[in-house]
Amino acid sequence: MILNVESTKSKEIASTKSTFHSKNLKRIWNIENGLCHSRNEKYKKLNYTFPELRDSKFATDDTALLKANICQDLYWSNDGSSIITVNDDYGIREYLVPNFDELDNIDNLNERDQLLPFTRFFRSQSIISSALNKRHSLYNEESNLNILAIGSRNLPIQLYQLSDKSCESPIFTYNTTNVMNEAFEVPFSLDFVNDQYLLSGTIRNKVCLYNISRKYPVSQWYGTGNKITSKSIVSCFDESFSNKENMVKYCGTYNNKLFRIDFRGKKELKYIFSTQHGNGFSQILLSINEQYIYAIKRSSDCIDVIDVRKSDHVASQLQLPFTMDLQKYKGYLSPTNGLTIGTDNGHAVNWSSALTEFGGQPRTRLFTCNESIQINSETNKELLSFGARINIIKECPVDSNLTAISYSDDKFSADTNDSLSFHSGISLYANII
Repeated sequence: MILNVESTKSKEIASTKSTFHSKNLKRIWNIENGLCHSRNEKYKKLNYTFPELRDSKFATDDTALLKANICQDLYWSNDGSSIITVNDDYGIREYLVPNFDELDNIDNLNERDQLLPFTRFFRSQSIISSALNKRHSLYNEESNLNILAIGSRNLPIQLYQLSDKSCESPIFTYNTTNVMNEAFEVPFSLDFVNDQYLLSGTIRNKVCLYNISRKYPVSQWYGTGNKITSKSIVSCFDESFSNKENMVKYCGTYNNKLFRIDFRGKKELKYIFSTQHGNGFSQILLSINEQYIYAIKRSSDCIDVIDVRKSDHVASQLQLPFTMDLQKYKGYLSPTNGLTIGTDNGHAVNWSSALTEFGGQPRTRLFTCNESIQINSETNKELLSFGARINIIKECPVDSNLTAISYSDDKFSADTNDSLSFHSGISLYANII
């Protein structure tokens, strides 16, 4: 059911609250550990023991570690029972989603639930990219579905198992070495095609396909016919609501080019689109009918809507109320609520499913095949009163009324150097559209 946005009130129902409101990682870890200890002691009286949370190897280091802890990737489990986050403190956390039987009566809640990690472990290196198996759930009987792939510099791709016994050691690794110079190629983007295959995007417009049981790639594709530059990096793969297996995938690069990957065809990326506007693609959303790509770019004030049936054709542009910078924004597109993305001042903007289904082109408008139209958002709602940017918005896969967001202040701004005044966290909202 599509919500009546004029009469529905958005409400925050759970949050990490002020746990990450700092630019001091040791302070953050101490607060989180203290809150989890209190929770664990409470549930021990009910004869339930939470899994042990792992500590960062830097927790006992003498270094000050004055940096923000921003969520860089956020995922829902397949059944909507948990959310998984990958953070700038090299930590991977899984949070249980509170069980609300009747979201229609959410206004009766007087307090926000405190989100605390059910499991937590850390890596010792920074995380460049990640991908979660799309069928992950803590209730899976098959543990091979509960896997997370991690990409880092100067390391192979590492595969971790997510469970109540999560640990720092990968269960498998995938070779990323360039055979010409024996250097590791950085996996700037990762994506599970299905339960058996993993895609990796790297430098020189190169894409590798791995069987998750094999160390070396089983297929490779290269972008051809274009000048290779330092920005010829495959930065993202397309995301679709259905998660069904397709024989075609799309990928974007940091030098503003889009390519098509055909698993049945030649081992080269098919060039389909480029633009001079923006500073590289950070996210590609595939429309429900798979005829349009919604391309989100860094340093841009709009979302390009590209008709994949017509190369180099921008069908329309969704105008944003701000200009994105190098700190990435990620939105979400669903058949119920359309396309939603956060802003730099704590708002969520939305274009309805009726509009996004047809590439942002109103069916009542007459236009020539080469004409591009600009469309402002249909709704603009304030979620964060303190004005932090909403970096990621993800709708629950089984309940369109429930949405998870990641927010933070601008980590590049000189105005947020005070280590105790930085906003960052995760929130769950009901009815944001």
